[in-house]
Amino acid sequence: MKILWVLLSCSLLTAQASLSPLHKVNYKTHFGNCPQKTTAQLTMDLVRLFEEKESLKSLKDKIVEENLKDKYFISHYQVNYNPILKDLSFYYECPRALLKVQIFKPDGNEHYNAVLVEDGRLLDPIYEVTLRSENLIQQQLPFLAVKVDQINDDLQNRIAVLFNLFPESIQGNLAEIIIGDNEEMTLILSLQDQTVSVFLGENQWSDKIPKLTRVISYMLDRNKVPAIINMTNLKKVIVKFSRNL
Repeated sequence: MKILWVLLSCSLLTAQASLSPLHKVNYKTHFGNCPQKTTAQLTMDLVRLFEEKESLKSLKDKIVEENLKDKYFISHYQVNYNPILKDLSFYYECPRALLKVQIFKPDGNEHYNAVLVEDGRLLDPIYEVTLRSENLIQQQLPFLAVKVDQINDDLQNRIAVLFNLFPESIQGNLAEIIIGDNEEMTLILSLQDQTVSVFLGENQWSDKIPKLTRVISYMLDRNKVPAIINMTNLKKVIVKFSRNL
């Protein structure tokens, strides 16, 4: 009587198993910062296919043809096979979630929601839910408000790059990013329980962040929180407090 032993061991970093009475294949999964539950399911599907086809190319074709990178929220992956040990190794990376995106119609009604991630892609909101279910993110994501006729790959990438430039003093206090009719950017910050509107204008956003960081640090050191920081002009900063409005 033939006995099939199945060994399954899962942890946050690795998972490995021996499967198939015909082709015994060990596999190991390196989850990176990906949600374990969904990524483990992808690995199991690919292992079954490999045991059937015995071809790494078949795995790559399946991933591309079925758009599995987007389906499983993966930014990078690598699959290695050791034919002597009959060992498959899967390496995954998933993008950091940056912003909850609210996309509006021209009449102001909400069109749909998404999550902007660090590589500039818009992913289904279920990505945030999946990350939270495994405690991979705990803080609230800031919002991005933009009209449907403005959103495109270029704008998404520009915002993702800008967000990654933000120091903790901005990232940790950012409530919302608003893109206006002419693609002018406004940041809504919450500093010491007070709302601060930062007008960055239509361009040179990244160039303005170092100066904005210095202004915020200077104000907080003196326990002063402005209502408005106007940086539409790169060479000039206008700061207004509530009593001056």
